[in-house]
Amino acid sequence: MSEREPINLPPEASQLAGTVRAFDTIDSLEDYESLLTHYYLPDLYDYGYQRAAVAVWEGRPPLGDMVRPPKFYGRIGNVVVAHIEDPFTELVTTRKRYKTTLEPNEEWYREHIIGMSVAAELHSTGRGTIGSLSTLIWLYPRISLDTAVNNGAYHRVLEKPKQVSQSVIEVIENSSAIARQNIAQAIQHPYSGAFETRR
Repeated sequence: MSEREPINLPPEASQLAGTVRAFDTIDSLEDYESLLTHYYLPDLYDYGYQRAAVAVWEGRPPLGDMVRPPKFYGRIGNVVVAHIEDPFTELVTTRKRYKTTLEPNEEWYREHIIGMSVAAELHSTGRGTIGSLSTLIWLYPRISLDTAVNNGAYHRVLEKPKQVSQSVIEVIENSSAIARQNIAQAIQHPYSGAFETRR
């Protein structure tokens, strides 16, 4: 169990905006993704279908593999996550193919979509820290029952990960309006290992 207090999540996914959290490993980021999607999954279908959709989502491709920059085989650590201020607008603006999917139910999606700017240190054996990982992740529940049961309760949209020379603080600063001191404070107290939340 983490040495820190359990993660406190706000009642609604839309209230995550501006939150910064740090994790010691990329595996902890995947645990955090699972925590968020289980906590905020709306009751869209009856119990049996809901369980089936969640089971498919739990078998999704590992996030650690998805965010690894091309041709990087070292260790990814010191992960910082900053929740995007307006993830719906950010997604439909920068990924226009989602516009027709999401805009007919814009008000509902605005309440349930989760958006994260992610940065992490890239460590190479013998060379130490060689740069940072930079990516954006969006998660939103699937409204269609058939689609959810076949493809999972959530849909994950991932910006192609980049390897950059900036520090993790600079990556998060450049992608959000979050103050440097808030990012630095989160980095000083990363979550490690298993963690839980309070309802």
